Amino acid sequence: MNKKGLSDKQFLIICIIIIICGIGIVGRDYFLMKKAGVYEEMSILLSDDPGLAEEETSDTSVVTTTGDTSGRVEKETGVTYNYAGRLKIPSIGLNRGFLKYGQSGNNVDQNVAVMKGSTYPTYKYSHLILAAHNGSGWNAFFTKIDQLKLNSLAYITYEGKEYKYKLVRIGQDRQSDGGITLYRNSSKKHLTLVTCKRPDYRTYYLVLTFELVEEYNI
Repeated sequence: MNKKGLSDKQFLIICIIIIICGIGIVGRDYFLMKKAGVYEEMSILLSDDPGLAEEETSDTSVVTTTGDTSGRVEKETGVTYNYAGRLKIPSIGLNRGFLKYGQSGNNVDQNVAVMKGSTYPTYKYSHLILAAHNGSGWNAFFTKIDQLKLNSLAYITYEGKEYKYKLVRIGQDRQSDGGITLYRNSSKKHLTLVTCKRPDYRTYYLVLTFELVEEYNI
């Protein structure tokens, strides 16, 4: 039997297929790379307690202990914390301290909690992620954040500076997904606030994304 090589037409078709596949792979990698600069997926558990760590210095406030994810209180006990920083949203009367990630008490049953993956405002392109309960309990610190509109302002006080943020995105994420997709422009400082979304606290997270507009010494 005589063996014949590929015809010019067959060879051309194979080359075209290889080129198309190459463009598809390169294009996909480029798209994912660009997407990674704007979005990142992080697993946030609102009941997470990072455990014990060295305490930081800041102002002192008296708070109490545990409740469930809807904000209903089961038990209360007086505890004093040395906060590392403070979140203020004057338009809804919110003014609460927060601890460093890893400090005892850095959880949503006791405080506004700093979530895993956060970086503090002193970093060049920081992303501070704060979570708290939403409901009727004493620890439902984020109950009113669903009243905020685009361009609402939030302030973070941290290590002798105040950081002014503007609300740029209001979103939600289904809790059953096991994580939350967070908006993040890799060339800006961000603040993200996360809570359970009313009226069904167990279905969606409310996710508010802020971008830094100004920072100054205090």
